[in-house]
Formats: sequence, C-alpha cells, structure tokens
Amino acid sequence: MCFAVYLASDVPPPLVRWIETEPRFNAVSITANKKLIKKQFLHPYIVYAGSHEGCGCGFVKDGETGDDLALVQTNYDALVLYLSEQMATGAKIEIFSCWEGEQGAAPETKEKITLDKLGTKEFEFQIKAYYEVA
Repeated sequence: MCFAVYLASDVPPPLVRWIETEPRFNAVSITANKKLIKKQFLHPYIVYAGSHEGCGCGFVKDGETGDDLALVQTNYDALVLYLSEQMATGAKIEIFSCWEGEQGAAPETKEKITLDKLGTKEFEFQIKAYYEVA
C-alpha cells in the first residue's frame, strides 16, 4: 500500500511531470477517488504530490537512514520549493496525507504548518493528517 500526499490550492497549481528515467518530486492531476479527496479540502484545485518513488512513499522517513533518509529529505526540500513558489504569488495551500484507500477518512490530525517546519529533518507527514500551510 502506498502513502499519498495531496495538495490543494485556491489557484490552479502547476503540474510537475513524473519522468520514470529521472525519478524526482512530481505534482500530477488526481485521477482516482476525486470525490473522496475533494471533501478533505476547502480549496478546489488539487494535485497528487509524488516523490522519487513515483508515489508518496518517498515522503515516509520512518525507518530510513543514511543515503535513503537523505533522498527522502530531498523530496521534502523539493516540495517546500514548489509550495514557496506558489505562496509567493499569494496562493493558499492545504495538504492531506494518508495511506491509499483512506482518502475519504476523517483527518486524525489537523495542523497549521509553516514551510520552514515542513522542510526540517524532524518533520514527517502523519497518516490521515490535514495541514494548512501558513
């Protein structure tokens, strides 16, 4: 089962294509579970945030060490850059993270988060969590 990270905005977020030969952070249109995912957010424009693994599993730090942990942190760093570019234009951002199949579950965690905190080595997305990026 894969980890999923969804981003919502009040303006259409830019898409970042997944390139299999150059695995890295990506932001793609949602294709499945749209109704379930949309109910998690106030904002209408939603993308799926993927990692070097293609899915959101590359945002899971638990159990990772050394080079593998550094690679996961690279995904967070790319996400922070992606969000900071949008927020610089005034966009409002929300994030929902969960295991695949739990898109319709009520969040167990709701938190306001800054980009600085999101980019720290200590931060890791929680399961069934909603974040308002401030």
